Amino acid sequence: MVCGVILSCVGLATFLLLPPFVEGMVTDLRATESQAGVVASVLALGTTLSGLLAPLWIRRTSWRAAGAAGLTVMLAANLACVHVHQLVPFTVLTGIVGLCAGSLYSLALTVLSDCRRPGRYFAYAIGAQTAYQVLGLLAAPALRNAGGINGVLWLFAGLCVLGLLLLPLMPAHGRGDARASAGPTGGLLTAPTVLALVGCFLFYINIGAYWTYIERIGVAAGLAEGPISTVLSTTTALSLAGVALAAWLGDRRGFLAPIGWSAVVIVVSMLMLTGHLRMPAYFV
Repeated sequence: MVCGVILSCVGLATFLLLPPFVEGMVTDLRATESQAGVVASVLALGTTLSGLLAPLWIRRTSWRAAGAAGLTVMLAANLACVHVHQLVPFTVLTGIVGLCAGSLYSLALTVLSDCRRPGRYFAYAIGAQTAYQVLGLLAAPALRNAGGINGVLWLFAGLCVLGLLLLPLMPAHGRGDARASAGPTGGLLTAPTVLALVGCFLFYINIGAYWTYIERIGVAAGLAEGPISTVLSTTTALSLAGVALAAWLGDRRGFLAPIGWSAVVIVVSMLMLTGHLRMPAYFV
């Protein structure tokens, strides 16, 4: 279980710290905002493709071997990024990181799903990811001051090493076998499942663009990097309150009203980022 939780953090490591990663590309690699967005998109594309391919191998391959391969390649790509600061090879290496990240995250979720109480362990994984994100955002200014974007890349590489050290704790195989991945697919054709997938698609389009540029929005408004990191880490921690609220509500109020009101609040909050931006509005 511990290895699955850690691997979930490793798989999302770059995405969770996209704001300082993008800021580092702009300031240290002299990338434009558009170019930084392309690099973030390549990262997301690699993660998506490897996640889609994961069902083809995840029940047919040794989990330890798959984890070792993904972590080793991801570690090598991050270390290469430390020494390669030309934008094109940096983008290619980031895509390789994305491919490994999606595979590792899929593996982590499968490991947790095979535990006796998967719901509890998924909650542990979300908590660990949030804790990593909060601490990473708080540490980002110090990492950037110490080594620029390399400081953030060394953090990603360190997580890969931690994952490799914990691999012996991972089961070699899951409770199912290859036949588990060949079950009926009719469930994917139901309207609720399709709507859920469409909702996830729209959610990640939103959060991908929003989260990629949220630090740049603050910098463009003249806000200092230190307070920006503090605000982002604080509001990330506050997101756990939303998770707790959703868990407490369940389906007692239905789903349309909570999702609808959340969408309205998000739109209003994003509109507050336009115009003459000050720190209180940025925090909201």
